[in-house]
Amino acid sequence: MQLTYSSFLGASKDYHEFLKKWENNYKLDSTVCQIIDSISVQGFNKTRELILKEAQNQKLVMFNENHFYPNHRLLLSRLLQDFKKLGFNYLALETLVQDSALNSGSAITLNNGFYTREQNYSELIRKAQALGFKFVAYENYDEEKERKLGEAENLYNQTFKKDSLAKVVVLAGISHIFKSPDNQKKKWMASILKEKYGIDPLTFDQTSLNPYNKTVNDIAIIKSADLKSKYYNTTDWQIINNLPLIESSGNFEYKNEFKTAVQLALFLESDLNNQKLINDKVPFRSFLLQKGETFYTRIPSQDYRFIIFDKNGAMLKNEIINVRMVQ
Repeated sequence: MQLTYSSFLGASKDYHEFLKKWENNYKLDSTVCQIIDSISVQGFNKTRELILKEAQNQKLVMFNENHFYPNHRLLLSRLLQDFKKLGFNYLALETLVQDSALNSGSAITLNNGFYTREQNYSELIRKAQALGFKFVAYENYDEEKERKLGEAENLYNQTFKKDSLAKVVVLAGISHIFKSPDNQKKKWMASILKEKYGIDPLTFDQTSLNPYNKTVNDIAIIKSADLKSKYYNTTDWQIINNLPLIESSGNFEYKNEFKTAVQLALFLESDLNNQKLINDKVPFRSFLLQKGETFYTRIPSQDYRFIIFDKNGAMLKNEIINVRMVQ
């Protein structure tokens, strides 16, 4: 819970301290390390090229995420335009509680879903809107139906059942993209789609090799079968994602001028419709800054509502700023 909520405020000192405690629970397997080092495809450009090559003739591609590793969303965000060029036209997201407002072009709000308040998730959604993707909220809210079955049925009914040309990208929680039963013999959404509807998804697991993320510079990919373990063979591919969440420069910077830690938030002025109150809107950027710490980011040139909150949520600063792109 600490990791999830701290991730909403960026890759801050607090987030990294919680993450270090979490990751210290894992012991690395030297054999897995050796396989990653010797045969994985490493680097963002090569990983991107391989993913798109594998995806070009598919109609359902599924990525998973650990909900407190925002870089899992960052990868899909960077690939979204490429998927659009391949003809993918639906983006199915586990977190969404409803999709109609987003599909009508409305600004993202806190009511769209729990994890959408994290800035990399909200940016993924904004990019998808700009590219013309149709959103699919497939979560199962039927209490009389098993969750994974309901998810598979919802996803199918909102895409392939009504659109013979549908090509769908899915971002789901950890196990939902498993194509075969897990260690507890549970069947998840991907395996139900395969068995019930004959749709064999292409699956990319970003979570199973999380403990090994520091073994690569930014990102790497490897066939699940190459790891020689049934544990990893529930998906087609394994991704080791160490994409950086911290920017060291940009066209916006702010140094905490207050004597205590503060939350910085940049809201799109266009989302607020020139209203001073932020109401239920999701910030474009958010960060927890310690005393004297400086935040950098590169963001599109436009007007932003720049707000600083104290630890109790009181506004210490609230003003409109215009950010220009710096080469």
